[in-house]
Amino acid sequence: MDNRRDKDKEFDRAQAMGKLTQDDKDKMSLIKMMMDKEKKSMKEDEFIDYNLDPYDDKEEVEGMIIKFVVAKRGVDADIAKSFIDTHYEDIINVESTDDILDEFDEFMSVNTEYVKEENFISPNEEGDEAVGRESASGAFEEVMNWRGETLKEQFKRLSR
Repeated sequence: MDNRRDKDKEFDRAQAMGKLTQDDKDKMSLIKMMMDKEKKSMKEDEFIDYNLDPYDDKEEVEGMIIKFVVAKRGVDADIAKSFIDTHYEDIINVESTDDILDEFDEFMSVNTEYVKEENFISPNEEGDEAVGRESASGAFEEVMNWRGETLKEQFKRLSR
């Protein structure tokens, strides 16, 4: 159940439809600048306390991982929480925070319901445009995922 205020729900709907007022856009820009500044000032070691027991202190560990993923990937806390609920055992056994981010990136690539569809062009439309501009192989190289990688780049990264 969504227990947010009606104003927040309305804002999210407007944002999803790309119909924000100029005032809302200005506020979003300011918030994004503030978040970017905060991200830069935070070091990875400040996010996660490795002295905690991942089972006895599970709530606290989850909270730290949520903050880390939100800060590094700019996603909503709900998405980060869903990631943790699905991959907690994998996360607590990784060697570094980079491995947590790799797990999260893989989670996002598989769970497409979390990807925002702003200015979404279906793969078929994108492919048709690429074929018109170049060739079928160009379509493969031009389609981008949510991280801004081409399919070829994503395949290389995942096959390492």
